[in-house]
Amino acid sequence: MVCYLIVFFILNYYFEETGSVLGKKYYYFFYTIFEYYSFALLIKFSIPSTKANHLFIWLSLIFTIFLIFFYSSIHIKRLDSIPIGIESIFIMVFIIYYFYSQLKNVSKQSIYEFFSFWIVLGILFYIGFTFFFNILVNNLDPGHFNTYYTYSFLGDIFKNIFFSIAVLFSLKKKKEPNTTIPNLDMINHHN
Repeated sequence: MVCYLIVFFILNYYFEETGSVLGKKYYYFFYTIFEYYSFALLIKFSIPSTKANHLFIWLSLIFTIFLIFFYSSIHIKRLDSIPIGIESIFIMVFIIYYFYSQLKNVSKQSIYEFFSFWIVLGILFYIGFTFFFNILVNNLDPGHFNTYYTYSFLGDIFKNIFFSIAVLFSLKKKKEPNTTIPNLDMINHHN
């Protein structure tokens, strides 16, 4: 998650420094592809299924090829709504598959005790809060855009809160002592 924060800090700094259209295309390309792979990998590593690996590989390959064609041929008005929409839908497919696999596997632990649950929940809230705004942003007039743009930050706030809870659960799991008692009896007790 630290890598995620560093890369997005650098991308946001780069975007502020470059005002050209070419810089905007590169910024959106790297931002979208890195966000997709960050979220997809966080979810993928939380699903122990090989079907999920195949799904991840195929959707990621399709998405990467689409991004290359999209950014090399399309003019971006205000925001790259189409790639963000497709990214969000693909990530939602991973989230649904994550919850499906969690509900299918019975465990002594509640789902909220897994740090991966909080990561996936953070991504879900982020996408839920920003999806329609990102899809419709190019169709809004500047007055509406300026009025409602700050509401899209709620998704970031919830995502960061849930990621913080995930870190706490991850640290808690590391601190818990191993409760299994090893079998140190070296004597064979066969009669």
